Amino acid sequence: MAVEKYLTSLKGSIVNLDFNTVVKAAKEAMDAGVDPHIAITDGMVSGMNVVGEKFESGEYYLSELVVAGEVMKEGLKVINPYIKGDSSKRLAKVVIATVEGDHHDLGKNIVTTLLEVHGLEVVDLGKDVPTDKIIDAVKECKPDILGLSALLTMTMPKMGEAKSP
Repeated sequence: MAVEKYLTSLKGSIVNLDFNTVVKAAKEAMDAGVDPHIAITDGMVSGMNVVGEKFESGEYYLSELVVAGEVMKEGLKVINPYIKGDSSKRLAKVVIATVEGDHHDLGKNIVTTLLEVHGLEVVDLGKDVPTDKIIDAVKECKPDILGLSALLTMTMPKMGEAKSP
């Protein structure tokens, strides 16, 4: 099996901001038996690294960074069902959310995927999540880790609103 060709296609689809190719490449990779963890980390995350480098150098702008994240989400929709394993083998449980007032979830979604790929169970509460909902989820799920995301500086204080339950 020529795994490298699938990884190159996944990476290229992210770098080239190509929604159609990422879905096709992800399906082909899964049909060919490529390890979904490898497809994500060595294919799509590798592509996001290139996009990040292009952003830092000024070749890509914020809009391309956001589109690349959306392209990655489309690929993950195809691959994620292949990584859902036995929850009894999970290393830890994580509750993750983007805090109230913030509607940016690209970074949170990438972190969520990477945590799942590396064997952690993730309860993703979504974006614009009120503090009370986060506290309730922590009480109910009893996670080992709580992850909070905020891109906007005006929403960052939400992270400190509640003390541990």
